[in-house]
Amino acid sequence: MRADEWGYATTFICPHDWSKAVTSAGRDSQFTDKTNKAGKTFSASLIIIFFISFLVYFNALFNGFVYDDKFQVVRNPWITDIRYVPQIFSTKVWGFAGVGSLNYYRPLMHLMYMLSYYVFGLHAWGFHLVNIFLHAAVSVLVFLIVARLIDKEGPSSRSSSYSVPFLAALLFSTHPVHTEAVTWVAGIPDVSFTFFYLLSFYLYIRYGRGMKSASLCSVLLFFFSTLCKETALTLPIVLVAYDVIFRRAEGRITDHVRGYIPYFAVAGMYFVLRRYVLGGLVPSNAHGGLSTYENMINVFPLFTGYLGKLLLPVHLSAFYSFHPVTGLFSPKGCLSLVASIVFAFLAYKTFERDKVMFFGLIFIVISLLPCFYIPAIAQPFAERYLYLPSFGFVLLLARL
Repeated sequence: MRADEWGYATTFICPHDWSKAVTSAGRDSQFTDKTNKAGKTFSASLIIIFFISFLVYFNALFNGFVYDDKFQVVRNPWITDIRYVPQIFSTKVWGFAGVGSLNYYRPLMHLMYMLSYYVFGLHAWGFHLVNIFLHAAVSVLVFLIVARLIDKEGPSSRSSSYSVPFLAALLFSTHPVHTEAVTWVAGIPDVSFTFFYLLSFYLYIRYGRGMKSASLCSVLLFFFSTLCKETALTLPIVLVAYDVIFRRAEGRITDHVRGYIPYFAVAGMYFVLRRYVLGGLVPSNAHGGLSTYENMINVFPLFTGYLGKLLLPVHLSAFYSFHPVTGLFSPKGCLSLVASIVFAFLAYKTFERDKVMFFGLIFIVISLLPCFYIPAIAQPFAERYLYLPSFGFVLLLARL
């Protein structure tokens, strides 16, 4: 270096160094271009998913109140005045009507109805709009979560790695089996609990234990999810499965266990609250005529029935009659057992070969677990129960 006559420092660069500098600058420019392109692809994907999710169910805005809507909304005094909030949290789900023994405690359902009532009045389109927006938000979460799961496999091109998440979210947003949950006003527990559930899961995999505020938000969202519907209690199991599949080599076992403690603590709080309000965890046996053995073997027909609706969503119905099998070796029992064994074999084969597909298969089973406890459910089979489990299905299908 030398000081020229103007007093500025001048650096002499040899031709070889100049060539390296130009090459490096070119690479930085290419990296920036790729980053910008990936960012635009990411943003465009989110917008497209949201609008497709909304447009698919847009016609529901012209529908009225049907079935339980008239009971839970139109004739529900709790949603008309904020002074009922203490009763909402201290009474079973249909306590406003003096209904007897029930297994359901869902206070956030009433609060969401109350919010819709204050914003839209008693107009059905407003309640439908809330469901549709929640569904669009859930579809976006599907994209975000699947993108994270794909990234866990290793480095890849950002723009190209969005194809699987986009397809998964597109399949989720348009799957016909979601019609009941999204277009039925009384289906808001399934849509809302799934929204809080997946958002909690996303924060967990996005930040792990590295950001305290995100971890706290994840736990809080899990609590909200349980207050929407009891099925949310499966989330801690999903978190354990996620860590076992994708993060086995990250940190010590004790670190993972400490991360689960807040979620299991919230689950414990929910059980205490539920027992206090309902008088028991499951005070009413909806199918008392079935023995313990019959309750166990009917899990297989229920499971295969759900798989069938995911694979082939035809002849959809708002109500399904429950016809339990009395023996595992009946034709229906045998077929369902074979189908369940095939499912388990596929899970085994994908365990080491494809972590994403394995997680999708496991997610379906875990999220359906509450639906298999027949004594607690008045209607053991319903399409709306597949709203959350279908996340695992679309992940699997998009990955094929």
